[in-house]
This record gives sequence, C-alpha cells and structure tokens, in this order.
Amino acid sequence: YFAQALGESIFTQADDLETLRSMVKDAVECHFFDLENRPQLIRLHIVRDEVFAL
Repeated sequence: YFAQALGESIFTQADDLETLRSMVKDAVECHFFDLENRPQLIRLHIVRDEVFAL
C-alpha cells in the first residue's frame, strides 16, 4: 500500500492497510511540526488497481 498527500510533500508505504494508517499518521505528524497547522482529520481515498489475464 502507498499513500500520497494532495498539496503536500508527504509520502509513505506499508504492507497492509492497518500499518498504512499508522504510517500516514506518523508522516503527517513529522511534516507538520506545530499543532496549529496540523490537520485534525486525514481522509484516505483507496483505489484498487487490478490486473488479470485474458
């Protein structure tokens, strides 16, 4: 799983969705040092990209 913020240079990745949520929180906390500018909510837009044989 990969996560990328819109409008900010925040990127992270994880092996499962639960870990990704934790990694996203950590990345946002590291990017926004002061609490006043840190977002209170994080929205994950999950896109499933599937490949299959014909």
